[in-house]
Amino acid sequence: MHRISRFLRRRSARTRYPISMPAPRLTRAQLSAQLRRQLGREHAALLFEIIARAGEYPLYLVGGAVRDGLLTAAKCGSGDRPHALLGRPGNELDLMLTGRTLQDAIAFARTLQGELGGSLQTHARFGTAQWRTADGITVDFANARREHYRRPGQLPRPAPGSAEEDLWRRDFSINALAWQLHPPAAFGRLLDPCGGRADLARRQLRALHPASFRDDPTRFLRGLRLAARLGLRWEEETLRWAREALPILARLSGSRLRAEFTQLFREPRPEDALTAPAARGLLATLHPAFLTKPRTLQDRFAAARAAPFTADPVALGWRLPTLGSDPVAVADLAARFTLRKAERDRLTHAAALFAARATLADESQPPATIAAALETTDEATRLALWAAGDSALRRQLERYEKDWRPRRRSLRGRDLRRLGLPPGPRYRELLERLQVARWNGEVSSAAEEKELLARWLAEEGDEPEPSSS
Repeated sequence: MHRISRFLRRRSARTRYPISMPAPRLTRAQLSAQLRRQLGREHAALLFEIIARAGEYPLYLVGGAVRDGLLTAAKCGSGDRPHALLGRPGNELDLMLTGRTLQDAIAFARTLQGELGGSLQTHARFGTAQWRTADGITVDFANARREHYRRPGQLPRPAPGSAEEDLWRRDFSINALAWQLHPPAAFGRLLDPCGGRADLARRQLRALHPASFRDDPTRFLRGLRLAARLGLRWEEETLRWAREALPILARLSGSRLRAEFTQLFREPRPEDALTAPAARGLLATLHPAFLTKPRTLQDRFAAARAAPFTADPVALGWRLPTLGSDPVAVADLAARFTLRKAERDRLTHAAALFAARATLADESQPPATIAAALETTDEATRLALWAAGDSALRRQLERYEKDWRPRRRSLRGRDLRRLGLPPGPRYRELLERLQVARWNGEVSSAAEEKELLARWLAEEGDEPEPSSS
């Protein structure tokens, strides 16, 4: 920690701007009003309930809520409407307390859960707890800590620390901000030891020390998300440090990478992060099955948002950058990122369908040919095919969604049994033929299906047995 502080003091001396600027102190009324505006009445009421029960613990609001609150205040001051920058209401509260041990935050969260209900998940090693209230609000608790990284990319060894030490261990200066909430005498004090407020004013993304990305290479991905969402530019040294750590990022476990990409794909515009100049070489380094042409990715994500149907954004996010790659390579990518088997199969199937898109786009094909090929796909695969396809493929996919997909046969196995057909493998064959007839518009009701079935059986000389029902 002292090494980092010395580095920042030296760095401050050779830059044109100070590392920190005087931190504001809001009155209780000012901060309370700001929190209610930003968080909403329900979240703010819960926050003040937590503050009232904090007892001896110094308590702080940390993370994105502080950063975004300062940004929102700045935007409002410049004449923009409130929350224009945030784009979505907060649904989480990140709280830090300075207990004597890492377990103090867990103990406090457990007390709240016992008194107010809800569910609790804890992580003893890092002294964190996530409380989900009965009303569905998520509150993350963490004890202030300092960390030591034994090797690049490995998880750190934590120890109890002060609030300032906890902020110094964070990824970027704009995330190293905290509003103190308790005790009452300190309510409204902004902690800004790393100059985050100055960087917000400059719309700059700055890491706190040269080893930041070597310690935790996933900070590169988080930085791309932040810069894209908030319209920030990377500070020159920060970007150099991030790119130098790219080989370490590529060696991380698939589960850690998957978690970061999951968050990235939930962004309103994931392509802004994936195609930013700072991201050059990222996807190709992580896996060769990723497409790397910025224009292609931009067009696909934009098209998906304009499509006449929707899908899960995370599932869609894995498909859009991989359609067009060899299905075998896509299967390897899915395994590398430890996607669940069902999702690996769907992702590989999507790549195979895109490789065969000429057949899907052939409007001379009977509807059943297209419908049968799409029947086992999920919404994300169909939307990705639409976004990445040409106009003919899009028309076929829209016909499937609006017309062919709703055409479901009425007869079931029990109906065949009532008609006197003995159970057996033939049930499946006949039911599949009836579904094809439905897709192709040959029948449109249960009565017509029965007539068609009787005709097939008569042509085959296989009259059904008299039914006993």
